[in-house]
Amino acid sequence: MSGVSLRLISICVLFTFGSIFSATLIFLEYNHLNGKTHDPTTSTDSSSIFELRRQVKERDEAIEKLKNSENYQQLQSKIKELEDQIEKQRDLEDQLSILEQRFSEVSGKPVKETPKETPKECPVSSPSTALVDTSAPDWKKKLYNNWGAPVLSPTNDEASLQKALFDRYAKLHISIMDKDADDSKVKKQYILLQSSGSGLGNEVEAAISCLLLGLLTDRAVLLNNAVNSYWTSNVPGLSLQGSPSISSPRQYYSFRGGIDDFKAGMPLFETFSCKDLKEAFKDVRVLDISSNQYFVPILANNAHYKDMIKKTFGKDIFGAIYKFFLRPTDSVQKRLDEFKAQYWDDYYIIGIHMRSEYIRTRQHPLSTTVFFRCAQQMTPNVDGVKTKIFLATDSASYREEAKEFFGDMIITADGSQEMDILLLGECDDVIGTTGSTYSEVAFARASKLPLKVSEVQLCFRDVTSQPCFFFYKIFMEVECNKGTDFYSPMLYDNPIFVNQRNCYHNFQWGADHI
Repeated sequence: MSGVSLRLISICVLFTFGSIFSATLIFLEYNHLNGKTHDPTTSTDSSSIFELRRQVKERDEAIEKLKNSENYQQLQSKIKELEDQIEKQRDLEDQLSILEQRFSEVSGKPVKETPKETPKECPVSSPSTALVDTSAPDWKKKLYNNWGAPVLSPTNDEASLQKALFDRYAKLHISIMDKDADDSKVKKQYILLQSSGSGLGNEVEAAISCLLLGLLTDRAVLLNNAVNSYWTSNVPGLSLQGSPSISSPRQYYSFRGGIDDFKAGMPLFETFSCKDLKEAFKDVRVLDISSNQYFVPILANNAHYKDMIKKTFGKDIFGAIYKFFLRPTDSVQKRLDEFKAQYWDDYYIIGIHMRSEYIRTRQHPLSTTVFFRCAQQMTPNVDGVKTKIFLATDSASYREEAKEFFGDMIITADGSQEMDILLLGECDDVIGTTGSTYSEVAFARASKLPLKVSEVQLCFRDVTSQPCFFFYKIFMEVECNKGTDFYSPMLYDNPIFVNQRNCYHNFQWGADHI
């Protein structure tokens, strides 16, 4: 046997013994970590639950020790450093995009578009939420990728169903209001909404509720409340004003929010929650309604209409109905445009609505500072972007506090209720007072998901643009809804009910007295 062969054999033997020795050390170390040592005098029964738990505990401690090691910490630090670099890169790209757009607007030269990879189509239906207001300047549209209130928009299917429903109703309404129409061909039935004497937010919510009722029952809806002072019909030839000169058959209904109304309201809720309303009121020419509440959820969860409403309106029933039927009067729109022309194209606008009654009189009063800090946090930290805070409030002291906090960033309109409620919805982002119908209408009409301040002094983004429904508790007591609890899939399956537990728990005044 040659010397080379002997040396090779020796190396192989040494390598083999070295491998065995290393494996033995690793095995012993592993057993040590798991609490195992070889002792022939001890019992080999290690399958007890207690022993397994002890072994798992020691193993977890060893893993924790590894995580606390210097190498592991260095690795985590490196990952964090890379993530920060990526975030800074994204911010730089956003700033560059805004500067390029502004240069393009000044110079008249188009911005070079960077080709983007076409994303693969997602097989799952995405939420009907857009982050771009199509009427905004281009620099704002780009900013909306990271900032601003999400805006709900219908899916293609929802938009198609809405158009068919609205077009059919518009023709019917015009025919009903035509004095020369043949009564034998058109069943002339009406809904007449009377003023409740409540605030503007309540009046608008009642109007939207009655318009849905008209869509469901094929009745011409006439609004004799504060809505007519500031809004007009958005549909050519369709008037929402007037009063049918019919004395009977006529029925009066009241959807109001006082304790006595809650107690007396059960028969009303039974009818509107459970019955086919076209059939129930087939012999009634005029439904005469007084309301200061949003009762859309009662209709939207009526088994006769629920599936159709959900399929047609998706997440945004209020915004869809408002945009089809209503627009500001010409005089109000002129004032609105003139005010926006001063700020909206050049500034990112954050709206704040502070309703003193719902801030001061709660069990846990809200802090005005939370509203201001919320707006501060929502201010884009992007070079070249200037921000203004549009403040709408019924309190002179809040106005002074805001000016002290923000200085010349604060802007206000003429203080009229119609201007403030419309301008709030036009803001790039909006912070509302929880429970205020005025706040709710401001963002619901614009289909925007607002920021709100809670009783635990937190600023949060709401998951819905829909107004609160304060008849929630009595709704659960009607016959066709009995057995449905606060966590019922029936409610959470319907997007317009997502926020109703929050509304109910914030405002139990009346619900607890049923």
